[in-house]
This record gives sequence, C-alpha cells and structure tokens, in this order.
Amino acid sequence: MVDSKGRSQSDVVCGADYASFHLDTDHVALLDTNGEIMGKVPLSEIEDVLVCFASGTKIATPKGEVAVETLRAGDKVFTRDNGIQEIAWTGSRTLTTKDLLAAPDLQPVLVRAGSLGSSLPEKDLLLSRNHRLLMSGRRAALHFSDTEVFAAAKYMTATDGIDAVQISGVTYVHLMFAQHEVILSNGTWTESFQPADHVLNGIHATQRAEIFDLFPDLGQMEAADPGFGNARRVLKRHEAAILIKG
Repeated sequence: MVDSKGRSQSDVVCGADYASFHLDTDHVALLDTNGEIMGKVPLSEIEDVLVCFASGTKIATPKGEVAVETLRAGDKVFTRDNGIQEIAWTGSRTLTTKDLLAAPDLQPVLVRAGSLGSSLPEKDLLLSRNHRLLMSGRRAALHFSDTEVFAAAKYMTATDGIDAVQISGVTYVHLMFAQHEVILSNGTWTESFQPADHVLNGIHATQRAEIFDLFPDLGQMEAADPGFGNARRVLKRHEAAILIKG
C-alpha cells in the first residue's frame, strides 16, 4: 500500500502470498522469496486489491450462520440475487501488529450493530476499508435512480457507528462466486470478492491460476478492467457523501 505521495506503507496485499515488494514510480512489484517479480499493481489501483471480510464474520448459509474463515470452495451461501450459490474460491491473509503499524491503511472499518438501520448489521461487522456495503432506500433512489447501491466502508465513516479502527492484528478472507454476489454478513448485505485485472495481478500466481482454471474467460479478456460485472452501482466518494447527508 502506498500513500498519496507514493511512499511505501505496506508489504502485504490480502489474498496474496509473497515475501516483499518493490516500489517504482508507477507500480508496486510483488516479489517472491527469491526476489523474482510475481506481478505488478499500479499505484493508482493498489487500494482496490484489499476487499475482504475479517475472520469471525458470520455468513448466512443453508446450514445457518457460519464463520467466514471456515468456508471453503463448494460450500453453499445465500445470495440476494441468485438464491443459494456455491463458493468458487476462497483466499485469506493474516496481518500482524507489525504489518498494521507499517501499513495503517490496511486497518479495518468497524460497522457497529444497528448503524445502517434497525438491526443492520445484527452484530458488529469488521471489514477491509474497500469492502462495499449494500445501501438501499428512498435516498438512494432519489439521488441515484437506483433503490440499491454499493458504497465502500471507508466512504461511510461519517455515519454514526461506522469508524476506521486500529487493532493489533486481523485475518482477512475473500469469498468468490461464479459472479459478483450480494451476501449476508452479520445480518447485513455486502459484496463478494469481484475479480478485476488489477486485483488478479496483485495475488499470487498459484491463486491466480486457480481462478483462471475456474473461470477461463477471465484470462482471455482484454478489456481495461476485465472481471465480473458489478452486482450493483458502485458509489464514488462524493456520491457516498451525498447519500450520508441525505
């Protein structure tokens, strides 16, 4: 992770498995233990790589609420749009106190119970800062002509009960499906992992190969930002601010 001035703030990307990184003027290069470059992520896009649930988050499944870190490919999860769907792939990364001190932007956002409305979420929810929450209601329809939209957790911190927090360590977990899904986490709707070119370039080659084996079309796309289409409109920072202010 780098700050707005291009200074290094991290050697960790969620879901990746690499030893260190190298920063140049345009990209962060991910290195293995032999110093070989495994992939590069543009500086302008590095934050987008981190879209994860914190361990302990409960995901709604046909078997009840299940801790996200225990879910595996093939397990079934309730989705808002497509009923019960199987998980296609999971990934995780544990960040230590040292990691988080070196990279404060990797600290999570805490969405407190009830901060999104009555019993939404049902329990405190800890997410990576770029994880998107489903926002719905008349204000969304009024301002964006959509009754449901996505807003990144980091854009919602002006809302009472939603705060960027500092903790001593965290394990982040990805859940990926055959398409971008909206799933229940601690009783509120959030997004699943959505692969895009800059995200796929930021994870370990083995994990990337696993995803391409599951979804060959992703490896063949040549668009600027290949990947799954968004399950909902995604709000930018200033749009989320409008939604919060009403």
